[in-house]
Amino acid sequence: KATVSVLYCAKMKKAMMMLGAVGVALAEERVWCVAPPLRAGSPIPSFAAESGMEYRGSFRDLALYIRPHSEAGFLGGACKEFAKHTKGNDGFWVLEFDYMDHMDRARLATKQEGLEVMTMRNQTLVVNGGEVLPDLLGFDACGSEVNKRVISISPTPVIGPKPYTAEEKARHRKYLDAVNPDVKAALNTVTMDFIVDTITHLQSYNSRNSYTGSELDEATAWLAQQYEQYGLTVERHSFRADMAEQVIATFPGQGAEPHVVVVGAHSDSRSTRNSDPAQRAPGADDNGSGTTALLALARALKESGIKLTHTLVLMSFTGEEQGLIGSRAIAKQYAEQGVPVDHMVNGDMLGYKLPTEERTLAYMDRYSSPEATLYSMEIVHTYVPGLKTGVTAGCCSDQQSFYENGFRSVGLFEHPGSSVLYPQYHQSTDLLQYLDTTQLILETQAVLATALVMAEPL
Repeated sequence: KATVSVLYCAKMKKAMMMLGAVGVALAEERVWCVAPPLRAGSPIPSFAAESGMEYRGSFRDLALYIRPHSEAGFLGGACKEFAKHTKGNDGFWVLEFDYMDHMDRARLATKQEGLEVMTMRNQTLVVNGGEVLPDLLGFDACGSEVNKRVISISPTPVIGPKPYTAEEKARHRKYLDAVNPDVKAALNTVTMDFIVDTITHLQSYNSRNSYTGSELDEATAWLAQQYEQYGLTVERHSFRADMAEQVIATFPGQGAEPHVVVVGAHSDSRSTRNSDPAQRAPGADDNGSGTTALLALARALKESGIKLTHTLVLMSFTGEEQGLIGSRAIAKQYAEQGVPVDHMVNGDMLGYKLPTEERTLAYMDRYSSPEATLYSMEIVHTYVPGLKTGVTAGCCSDQQSFYENGFRSVGLFEHPGSSVLYPQYHQSTDLLQYLDTTQLILETQAVLATALVMAEPL
């Protein structure tokens, strides 16, 4: 009897341990929940992380969080559960519509394609689908189309940038109160011939689609060669076996404790289908123009002989057209490694001039740092006085990846407004002949001025 009793107790103990493990697993199950959006200009909610929640971004009509299933009272019960969280962003996208009938048509198309509307609020949908969603629904994977915005949700908690310190603001004034002659000399290296020759070369590739099978591997090798030619240290960044590598080129700062200023532009292109590497996609404006600005910066660093306090890291991203995949991989890596990034400056589409408007550089007002954006505007007013500035509600580009990971970021775009208005956007006809070369020079100089001043010339 004693032996039977011991065996019984042992079995009961094991069973209780198993039940306890199940209870812990249930308690730790995490779910997506939707809440009202944050007000414009509101700081990232620190209470989310402090209470074990993950903030995944605020959009026009809603904000998204991930919380333990047991925390149904989060935000006073206002954060409504809608799906189990498995990994990353679970392939979810936010679709914002300006008109109800457009949203209704998208809901019907979603159902027909076997996708699911996970939740909705006002005229915004959260839809599953992963990388195939844009092609299935005929949407732009990371941009702002007329009357709608298609936004890839962050696969990691959104941290948001830190505000400037008083000391940083005082240093900024030094470069705004008087034009720095070394920066001005660097801007003067930007020439029409260089712009035209570089974009002509980039558009000569049949396609720079990120998926294996396009000519982006060849274009990436050419970019690396160009950076090396201008004396930068080059490394290749691989993040997925089925996508082309990214190029990272470094110009070291000479300060006592140099921080990092990242200057980025995606080098990949797409046409009407974002996952077709064989389809003709010359990408002169999107984003041969931003890529050309990076190469112009590399050339200016060599020809001007400028010396900088902080290190410039030039990044030619891939996977942008499929949802910021490449830049998110780098930004997450930099955040985990504690790389001291002071700023990230991104140029995406700089060459199309609205026919009835003055040449105006636009700043993306979503997923970017308001303080850093205002600083860049002041820099452009000081160093490129012939160029007006404005804002665009269009999104999104690679500065979003750095914003999500806690870095101050600035997104530069070709014109103000609420969407992309370039008629050749994501077409096989995105060619230099449709771009304004004078605007290309001015907006390239704006990228250079912002990057160089933020890196603090010695």
